[in-house]
Amino acid sequence: MMVDFSKKFHGVGQRIVVRLWPQSQLLLDKRYPIGPVHCPGLSQPKQHRGALNVVVGILGVARIVGRSTIDELMPWNYGPKTKATVAYCINKINCDRANTKLLGELTMLKQLPLGKQGFITSEQGIGMMSIGITVGKKDLYGKKNDITVNGVSTLIRRCTDAGVTHFDTAQAYKNLWSMFIGSWFFLASSSEQKMKPGLAKIKGKWQIATKVPPPGGKAHVKESCYQSCKDLGVECIDLYYLHRIDAKVPIEVTMEAMNELIAEGKIKYVGISEASVSTIRRAHAVCPLTCVQMEWSLYARDLEDEIVPICAELGIGIVAYAPMGRGMLADTSLNLSKMGFMDFRKMGKVGYASKDGERRLVKALEKFAKVKGVTTAILSLAWLHKKGRDALKGAGIVPIPGTGNPAHMEENVKAVSLSYSLTDKDIQVIEDCIPREAMKDVARYGGSFAKDVFSVEKNISLTDWENNKK
Repeated sequence: MMVDFSKKFHGVGQRIVVRLWPQSQLLLDKRYPIGPVHCPGLSQPKQHRGALNVVVGILGVARIVGRSTIDELMPWNYGPKTKATVAYCINKINCDRANTKLLGELTMLKQLPLGKQGFITSEQGIGMMSIGITVGKKDLYGKKNDITVNGVSTLIRRCTDAGVTHFDTAQAYKNLWSMFIGSWFFLASSSEQKMKPGLAKIKGKWQIATKVPPPGGKAHVKESCYQSCKDLGVECIDLYYLHRIDAKVPIEVTMEAMNELIAEGKIKYVGISEASVSTIRRAHAVCPLTCVQMEWSLYARDLEDEIVPICAELGIGIVAYAPMGRGMLADTSLNLSKMGFMDFRKMGKVGYASKDGERRLVKALEKFAKVKGVTTAILSLAWLHKKGRDALKGAGIVPIPGTGNPAHMEENVKAVSLSYSLTDKDIQVIEDCIPREAMKDVARYGGSFAKDVFSVEKNISLTDWENNKK
């Protein structure tokens, strides 16, 4: 007797991850040429609850014989859009639906162009700040993550297993105490250094984006790139950004350094972050930009007036950081008064986190999320995917929700498939729950951080810079 779940997915040659309860014993029916099998998780059932990776063969059918329930089926890769079925299951003990369950839909992250320069990456990435900028073992939002070498390697592997291949990091992402105490401090390693072992284990299955902090002079930009390559253990960086615009160095000079790095084979594609329309145009004229990185969420929509249109016009993609409003859109229980002093939402004086009535907005969104059968985090992230695809007209959007928790990353992936099913009416309902006007003129940053956002960024002209040198 068989239980047929009739779940569909795309891609002969695609790999799926079957996660199982501890002590599971699975065998694949040898009738079907489904290709090589790898079982990395079965040796650590307490951590992974078992994991069996299956490569789908030409027939596209996998028969799984087991003694315990199937916990979850997750897609890993991408391929031609050929339909296949993977859910014939025989339970040796009891072949009824009560003993054999399948949770969640099979979803798949596509590898899509970002920008018009040839860069291909996953349609959703992950921000690695949470494993870099830490206070002890907690990130800037008070979450405790496993930031050991093994912990970060596990996060990287599970990202690629889930189809998340775009890793966003930066030289500036390092333990806060090390900034005060010194690089000798035992927790001083940056996110780039922590990622190195995990990246080495799965070469060829990821795209690395990292950033150089100001100043924007040629020597600094290039030396920082060489250091990042060393720290990451790579010969070439896929996507290299200027982290913030240097007001005192013309963007043209910085872009010349980027062109030289491309010629040297040290980077492939170029981006800039928190740049004004004028600076984007000037930079793009010297070194064609693949993308700009900007904060974009239901709580941060000021870029939609000018930045998004210029990106659509020039074919520049957008990598959206803080897509869940720095966690405020993900957790209705958050209370600013109970956040620690070092929590960035307090320390960075994030305006929307302290906006009067903010909790009422996210609770309104929660009601619609329940209608959709998802969390507010997934719904707000799905909104951004659809909003970005529609507005950028093919230039591409890659949200990079940050987390150091593999389970949170896997949960976030669900937003992608949901975004393709959202209607224009759904989008309107979401925006009625959190009207753009509710956060109008609310500062995303306060204090010294406020001077580096695109709305006030002013980069010196090349002419004025050259005159000043005389």
